Amino acid sequence: MDFHFRNGEAFAGRVQISRLARNIRTQLRPDVSPDESLDLAARLLGSDSYYDLRKRAFDPDIRGWDYQEAVKLLQSEAIKRGSRFPGKLPPRFDMRWQRQAFKLVEEALNSVRPDSLEVVALVGPPGSGKTLLAAHVVDLKGGFIVDVGQASLMDVRRLRFKESDRILVFDQSSEPAPAFSERRAVGSARPAPPALTTLSALAKARRVRHTELPLDSHRDVGMFDTGTTLRDRLAKHPGLKLVATFANEDEAVNAVRRTVRILSTDPALTYQLNWQRVHVVSLEEMRCTTIDLPQEPSSLSIGS
Repeated sequence: MDFHFRNGEAFAGRVQISRLARNIRTQLRPDVSPDESLDLAARLLGSDSYYDLRKRAFDPDIRGWDYQEAVKLLQSEAIKRGSRFPGKLPPRFDMRWQRQAFKLVEEALNSVRPDSLEVVALVGPPGSGKTLLAAHVVDLKGGFIVDVGQASLMDVRRLRFKESDRILVFDQSSEPAPAFSERRAVGSARPAPPALTTLSALAKARRVRHTELPLDSHRDVGMFDTGTTLRDRLAKHPGLKLVATFANEDEAVNAVRRTVRILSTDPALTYQLNWQRVHVVSLEEMRCTTIDLPQEPSSLSIGS
C-alpha cells in the first residue's frame, strides 16, 4: 500500500486517512473515539495502527513509482504553512530553549525596519533546531516555510499570500549538497535519475544548496518579468518579512551579498533598492546580531 503525506495529511494511495476515519465513526462505529477510528482506518488499510501508518507515510517506499510523480510529491511537500513545536521533543529543545529561541527571533524580526530589504538569518549546524523554530514562527505569524533545496522555484514564484501573512521562510538543510548555481551545461548529457527506493533517499539525491538568496540572483532580477523576484514580492507585501536558514553567519552574509545589485544615479535610491542588513540569530550561541551590509557597487549591477 502506498502510504504518504500530502499537504500535511496522511494518505493511502488516493484515500485520505482522516476522512476515512470520520466516515467510520459516522456510519459504522459511532461508539469509538477519534483516535480509535484512526486506528481502525489504519488497520483496514493494512497497518497495525495509525502510529505505524504515519511512520510509514513519512518515508514511503516508492519503488515502482513514476519518477516524475515522486519528484512532484517532494516538491509539493517542500512548501508548507507552519506548525507549532510538537509536544514530544529531544531534551535539548526543552521549554527553556523554546522560549529563548523564540525570543531571539522576535528580537530580530522587530529589528527589521519598515520598507527596507533586510533578512533574518537563522544559523546553526545540522540538528540545531532551525527548521523546528522557523515552522513554529510561521504558524504563529502566518506565511510559508519553503524547503528551497527541494522546491520548484516556479512554484515559489506562484505563492499567494494572505493579507495577514507576515513571514516567508527559505529553509535548507545544512548538510553538504551540490550548489544550485552549478547547473548542467547546455548540451551536456543528462545524468540518469537515481534509483527509486524511499522518498528520503530521493530527497537526499536531489537536494541542492543555494549560495545566494533564491529568486534574487543576477539571472532572476535581470531576466524574469517584474513581480517575480524576491524583492518584488516583499515590496508587494509591506508587512512580510524574510527569514532564511544557513549553516553559519558567513554563509548567511555571503548569500545576501551575492544577490544582484541595482544601481541608480541617486545614492539614496541605490541603498533603498538593495539588501541592507542581516539580522543573525545563532542557535549555537543563542544570540542575535545585526550586520550592516557594505554598499559597494557590483561589477554585474543593473542600471536603474
